[in-house]
Amino acid sequence: MPRISAPTLVEHRANQRAAVLRAAEELAVERGAAAVTVAAVAARTGIARPSVYAYFASADAILEALVHEGFERWRVALDAGIATTTSPEELVRGYFAAAAASAARGDHRLAGALR
Repeated sequence: MPRISAPTLVEHRANQRAAVLRAAEELAVERGAAAVTVAAVAARTGIARPSVYAYFASADAILEALVHEGFERWRVALDAGIATTTSPEELVRGYFAAAAASAARGDHRLAGALR
């Protein structure tokens, strides 16, 4: 029986799914999208390969989730950057500030690896 590493099973599963995605992102950035295999992600995450399938049906499904998550992170950052804008000029400044902050965090590395 696997160990539950969170107060609830729901939290444990969310943490495991997030760990799988982080491992996949690291692999993609380090070695490209082709390096994202279920076996490689399982090894990087430290869980059994069949356990990865509890979260994602395939390596392609993992990559799809990474793309979705990347766009969602960008949307949240952009929304935060323009939330208090009151003029078109502020909107443009907010957009570019969000883009600069995203680049400073290295968010573009995943997009580059998955292109």
